[in-house]
Amino acid sequence: MTTALNKYDMILKASLSLFTERGFDAATIPMIAKRADVGAGTIYRYFDSKETLVNVLYQESVQRFTKKVRKDFSSIPVREGFEHIFYCLIDFTKESEYALFFLETKKNSHYLNQTSRQLLDQLLHMLDDFFKRGKSEGVIRSLPSNVLIAIVLGAFLNIYQLVQAGDVEINAELITELEQCCWDAIKLH
Repeated sequence: MTTALNKYDMILKASLSLFTERGFDAATIPMIAKRADVGAGTIYRYFDSKETLVNVLYQESVQRFTKKVRKDFSSIPVREGFEHIFYCLIDFTKESEYALFFLETKKNSHYLNQTSRQLLDQLLHMLDDFFKRGKSEGVIRSLPSNVLIAIVLGAFLNIYQLVQAGDVEINAELITELEQCCWDAIKLH
């Protein structure tokens, strides 16, 4: 028996994959309903429009990632902080395979509302503070924080696409090496 919570979660999961694969405009409510194995009317019981659905999905994804990064993050040294962020990316991606790609590729989309943008700005501000601290301590390159984020996140997302395509097999040794490579790319030598 499918519970209301399960239906809600199934709708979010189906929406996430379709919005990521096809884009907001091409993903329709009937497509989402079919993938979630619910009726289209069920979606409208939870969300009054596709725009509401995508914003709820975006907000929940940003909040989950932010919560994950914030945990045990405030007072650790910069190097350990970077490792923490990297492993949060790994864990977040394992929990929801499309979520990180969705957050990154849809961050400038026209359909995001003010709340979605504010939550993203809070996350980016937290990461910016981290990178500023690293730069002030002489540990991280003096590039703008958004460039440092792009270096790390771009590499991570491209490698993840290789994993999804079956071109790279992920294991603990590879993850450790990838984290070190990303750190080497942004650390002050």
